[in-house]
Amino acid sequence: MTKHIIRFLGLITVLFAAQGVLAWDAGPKQCTTDACTGGVNAATFLDTQPKYANSVIPGRLADCPEGYKNIGIAGCGRGADSISTPSQLASCPSGYTNMGLTCFRPVSSYGNKCLGGCGAGYTNMGCFCSRGADSKSADAMVCPAGYFKDNVVKRCHKNCPAGYTQTGETCFRGVDTKGPDSFICGPGERRGGGLVANKCFPNPGPCSADREEYGISGASLCFTKCPPGSTRTAVSTCSHSVKWRGNTHLYVVLGGVQLLSTSQDPVAQAAAKAMNTPACKAKWQQGVWDADDPDKDLVDNPTGKTAGGTHFYNASGKDWNGKSTKTVTYMLSGVEANWKGNARQAAAKRIVEAGNTLTATPTDAQCYALGLALHYMTDMTQPMHATSFSALEIPTMLHAALEEWVPMIQGKFPPTGAWDARWKGMTPDKVFHETSLKSGNELAGPLMKSLEYKGTICSMNPETGALYTGMCFIGVPEVENAVGVVLRQAYQSTASYIYSAFNTTAK
Repeated sequence: MTKHIIRFLGLITVLFAAQGVLAWDAGPKQCTTDACTGGVNAATFLDTQPKYANSVIPGRLADCPEGYKNIGIAGCGRGADSISTPSQLASCPSGYTNMGLTCFRPVSSYGNKCLGGCGAGYTNMGCFCSRGADSKSADAMVCPAGYFKDNVVKRCHKNCPAGYTQTGETCFRGVDTKGPDSFICGPGERRGGGLVANKCFPNPGPCSADREEYGISGASLCFTKCPPGSTRTAVSTCSHSVKWRGNTHLYVVLGGVQLLSTSQDPVAQAAAKAMNTPACKAKWQQGVWDADDPDKDLVDNPTGKTAGGTHFYNASGKDWNGKSTKTVTYMLSGVEANWKGNARQAAAKRIVEAGNTLTATPTDAQCYALGLALHYMTDMTQPMHATSFSALEIPTMLHAALEEWVPMIQGKFPPTGAWDARWKGMTPDKVFHETSLKSGNELAGPLMKSLEYKGTICSMNPETGALYTGMCFIGVPEVENAVGVVLRQAYQSTASYIYSAFNTTAK
């Protein structure tokens, strides 16, 4: 049992050695005063999806002249075949009957009432007219159009199509083979050579424009193309090169300030003006970043002296699956990590340092303290921090991977519209609590559902030394849209928190 505990603690050490339990990503130090939207650190991730394995053999069989088939590199071949053409009797002159080799007309007579006068060919025999029997040779026989008369049995046989020989009752055509030069390729194609001489390939090829070649030379296949910007590393795996990480905490705060700046409320106007004053802005931005500085004691690292749960606060009493929980921060080895309190308490402490209520001209110290408080506040806008879902929960490191990816797409979801004045009049502490409650009750469910495993696997290392292997959420519209909803709610809630910090009448 002791060995298992040691191994588990070893895993935890790896998971959190670099960045603790994380929140929205604050990015590397270069992102202190820049949200680094679009990402800053070059990274790769392996994207494995069944659809990437869709493949076809390069090229297609070349066409052949009509009636011929591609029989391999030897050329185009045609098998023997015949057409039924039953013969028929030739036609004799009128009044004659075809007797096979002759046309015959029998004796004929008729009475004339002894008055004389007989028809052409008849002889007057007194009281009747008579005509003797007659035969004509086969030369008198004729065949209908499209037929010919043979010289032996004098029957009519159908003329055969070109290439066929009339054999009496059928038209017969024997086996025929044309060489490789008979192969036909279409425009924009080229004919192969050697062992693939009977195939046509796109020019330049060997795959069509919507596919890419992968595999050992001579045995490669044409696969469904990997997404733009990625390269194939296996049959069903594409490797993406991306820019990773950025300061989403700062991006959210700036979004909140922007909403306040467009409000007609005098407190909102004063707060936005103060937050945008260069001296104050530099201080609160530093505070936002310092709360996650890996070299300082404010980051929540469960394996070091900074352990304590200060970046989590679950107000809803629900976990990420919507199930009831009493965990306020997150669980670590079966114990709640709350040795330094929770995010709500950490934020409240910094608001006190800021003087509880800021004036229109706050001091540098007040601005810095507000920046620290805003870091914990924006933690609550990330639903995982409001539902006790740490990087240790399964799938391991999903929490960290998602947060370090969000800077890549946050620019797609800027703040829009006006500040909705939610929780206006409340104190910073109450706004903080309401934000966590909203994240847990309304936003966690849709976000986590969008991240459910759907048959695709991504492998990536979110700069903590531990590999994330799970649902491939990068480039998935459903996930991006869910994150977009979370971000736009985050701007509104953060605007209300800043407002409350400057509102002298807050209760």
